[in-house]
Amino acid sequence: MIVAVGLAVLIVFVNQSVLAGHSSSGSIMDFPKNDIREFRSEVTNEGYLLGIAANSQGTSLSDRQTRFETNFSRFAADTRAIFSTKGSDVYIGYTEGLNYSILPGGQSIDNVTIFINYNNGDTQYNETTTVYLK
Repeated sequence: MIVAVGLAVLIVFVNQSVLAGHSSSGSIMDFPKNDIREFRSEVTNEGYLLGIAANSQGTSLSDRQTRFETNFSRFAADTRAIFSTKGSDVYIGYTEGLNYSILPGGQSIDNVTIFINYNNGDTQYNETTTVYLK
């Protein structure tokens, strides 16, 4: 009788350890690190490229800001649509750091501070990063 009770307790402990290992490994596998890395990389690269393009093509500071705002807003809307098909909600916002000094090229966008928010229902990721254009 003692051996039977001991075996029953041992079986319960083994069963619990298997379930605990399965659920902890499942939560690691469910974390969307590749989606977050891809999202962050694309947003920072696009912010840099759009800022450089706006500075080189714009004729004045307001023209450069308008070009950047138009192109970045289009990029943010397209990115949001792409990630929503995957079941994720993303938000991209920005503020511009401006160079008001009078340079040979004129006033320009010096840096872009980007606000990134990723949420897939299980994981929420927020980041604020600054992309320098020079």
